[in-house]
Amino acid sequence: MTLTVAICTGGRDSLIHAIRSLANQSRPPDQLLIVDQSGQSKARRAVAEAGYPHSFIVVDQDAKGLSKARNEVVKQLTTDWVFFTDDDCVVSLDLVDQFHKVIGQYPEASFLAGTCIRPLDYDPVTQDVPGVYIGHQVEINARTAMLEAEFMGACLAFRKDLLNSVGLFDPYLGAGTEWPAGEECDYVFRAISKGFVGRATARMVVFHEYGARTRPADDTENGRIGNAVVMWKARQIGDPKLIAMADRICPYGPKKVLLSRLTLGHQYPVHLKMYRKCKAVFARLDREFSVKEDVLVKTSG
Repeated sequence: MTLTVAICTGGRDSLIHAIRSLANQSRPPDQLLIVDQSGQSKARRAVAEAGYPHSFIVVDQDAKGLSKARNEVVKQLTTDWVFFTDDDCVVSLDLVDQFHKVIGQYPEASFLAGTCIRPLDYDPVTQDVPGVYIGHQVEINARTAMLEAEFMGACLAFRKDLLNSVGLFDPYLGAGTEWPAGEECDYVFRAISKGFVGRATARMVVFHEYGARTRPADDTENGRIGNAVVMWKARQIGDPKLIAMADRICPYGPKKVLLSRLTLGHQYPVHLKMYRKCKAVFARLDREFSVKEDVLVKTSG
């Protein structure tokens, strides 16, 4: 099995650290593919400065948005698998080797999700840093997705035949868009609804070492409103399994609002505000969008 490691970047300075961690792998990937949306050729300079010694491709892309960059990766892909990580992460130095061990053990898996560790100095009070810790190494399917098995896009691998079947990442979702979250959940849920299964594995590890950002004063401004879009899409597609999975990532909903009022009174205004934001997004999507081939299409506005 051949593997491409893909990084989509908007030009963060931390990209060089991601490249260095890949340059020093115990077993290098067959290809490093970087899609650069910086407009300043930052990725090419980072590759040169890191002294990356193996095969690589840099694609400059004028379009903005993480999903558009991932779609370019899929377009360029020539290997059997692609592993996505982010430009603010570093990967474990045996990541590629561990990837091959996992797919050898679980050949039925069409996608793999690993651990993404938050920075050592992460302060949950003042900072917001996404992370996932794989505690249960289980199959990811319609029953386990985002219940027993969580995942995030910084440590996620897909087999090429899955990508060909599922189609595009939704260009309206992900970093660099109005709804900067939920794109990986949207894609994995769609893959599962088409019959693919994955595997959660603690053997693949990345470190979200440079991902810390200041927690917004308004805790509803955390980008996760994108999850509400995933919920709306699932209902337009109409697959009951897809709807059930999407509901597991609801940013806030009626039950959480009620629970916070009963048990966590200080959180009640935050939950209620997010619930109202979700309702407003649903109304806007009803007015301005439809779903075609499982991605959003703007119809008016």
